[in-house]
Amino acid sequence: ARIDEAAVASVESYNRGYKEVDVSPWALRRLEARLHAVQAELVDSSVNAGAGGVVRVSPRSIAGDALMVRVADRWDRAFDVSCRFDFEAKLGAPRTKNVTVQGKPQRVFMGVPTVRGALVVREFTHADAPEDAIVDLEWGYGASALHLEKDEVGLSKGHATALRALLKPGDGPVRKAVDDMLRAFVADFSADVPGEPKRGLNAETNEA
Repeated sequence: ARIDEAAVASVESYNRGYKEVDVSPWALRRLEARLHAVQAELVDSSVNAGAGGVVRVSPRSIAGDALMVRVADRWDRAFDVSCRFDFEAKLGAPRTKNVTVQGKPQRVFMGVPTVRGALVVREFTHADAPEDAIVDLEWGYGASALHLEKDEVGLSKGHATALRALLKPGDGPVRKAVDDMLRAFVADFSADVPGEPKRGLNAETNEA
């Protein structure tokens, strides 16, 4: 069979223009810099001074990879990252429970109803809008979305409803705040790496 010399030359030219640059360390630093804690206060006139409680959401961890690829003098960028936010909700008035100890009635202080868990961005890539990232809600020990009013957790129905709405992973207020953080990261990734990566990005290069 006859070898197509023009096709071979085209492939060789393509390979000579290929370059990979791993910019994961830089990208993860930018992601970490964009993540921040958020806090929501619940207003409830039935509780002391209208202060129904507080929900704190704090970034816990990040992971992922980012890559710059040059093909035939054109640079493309890609990333696949994830992150985790822990939350703690203290809602409602302190609880007490009447018990009997050695035949004597006593009142035991049980503290403010508290729920813990995490909002987890499991996958966010360069092909996604922040709203399309895969996000899940993980409830901590003894809690779940369906059982916040049970004795083990002890939230009132109103407080439980408010917490579910706040943390709704699809489009709740906390999710929207996280989307804004991811959007800021994407802007950094696009603006700071406009072409061939600069020196000082902690990059590893594989060039043909």
